[in-house]
Amino acid sequence: MAIDSTIFFPKDGFRVKIHEPLLVGGAAFGGGQVAGVDLTIDNGKTWQSAEIVEKAEQDHVWVFWKASLLFTEKGSYTIQAKAIDISGNQQPRKDSDKYDGANSWAEVTVKVFR
Repeated sequence: MAIDSTIFFPKDGFRVKIHEPLLVGGAAFGGGQVAGVDLTIDNGKTWQSAEIVEKAEQDHVWVFWKASLLFTEKGSYTIQAKAIDISGNQQPRKDSDKYDGANSWAEVTVKVFR
């Protein structure tokens, strides 16, 4: 199975105030050990590493992760997540084969207000 991730929270359309930390969390999984999960709010220009908070089994094929994001300007932001395994394989930005067990970067949109 290819490396993959999902975002559990916040839900799409969630509203958060400027300068108020936003907790983002989810899971990552694959055919090999998950090395990490990275998040972006600028379509992949910059990345922030998430913290692996729990490994679901001995082989670390399933992990749960979280990160805190801080927004300094109001607007609509799409949070995207990609998982990486210990061999350096990364979750694809766009999955062209819906039958290969992987998905495109996980994403959720949030609204930041004053």
